Amino acid sequence: MLYFSRFRTTLILAACVLGALLCVPNAMRAPASWLPWRQVNLGLDLQGGSYLLLQVDMNAVVKERLDDLVDTVRHALLGANIGYQSLAAQPAQNRVVFRLRDPSQQGQALRLLREAVASNTAGGGRSDVEVASTPDGQITLTLVPQALIERATAAVQQSIEIVRRRIDETGVADAQIARQGQDRIVVLDARLMVRQVYIDGRPMSTEERS
Repeated sequence: MLYFSRFRTTLILAACVLGALLCVPNAMRAPASWLPWRQVNLGLDLQGGSYLLLQVDMNAVVKERLDDLVDTVRHALLGANIGYQSLAAQPAQNRVVFRLRDPSQQGQALRLLREAVASNTAGGGRSDVEVASTPDGQITLTLVPQALIERATAAVQQSIEIVRRRIDETGVADAQIARQGQDRIVVLDARLMVRQVYIDGRPMSTEERS
């Protein structure tokens, strides 16, 4: 039979009582505002929360911009009665390529395209497209790498605002939303369960860990 001295028994009982008192704030509200009533904040693993990693589909962003360039070429050249052929977007090279039927119209076509691209640049800043040609009448419109980075940044910022607004609609107040890397968003929350988020009709890929 184990024997504990009176001092040790008192010490054990005091520790048990202290532990019980520290747990009281988590079981009930503070009876008075002046009492030091601090609750234990549980981590995501204890609250059954979620870790969400959202990634913007940059391939869709690039494809959308290239499709816009194809429309720009059509409107600019058809309006000036400049014939062309083999107009196509090449997402793998981040460019649009076509060939003039009459290479002698190359100078006029380049001028019209550069003006059209510049007029479509947001805020009147530097164009995000380089227009080049070859002597045989082939013209390429290539997305500038720096512009792709800026588009990725803008898409992520827009996505963060959309995610935050949709989380607010659920009544969740303490979700942590932060950018990770160039095209990813991390969402940490104890109650949020998001399966898929759409940005301008395009789904962001989602990785969820509970």
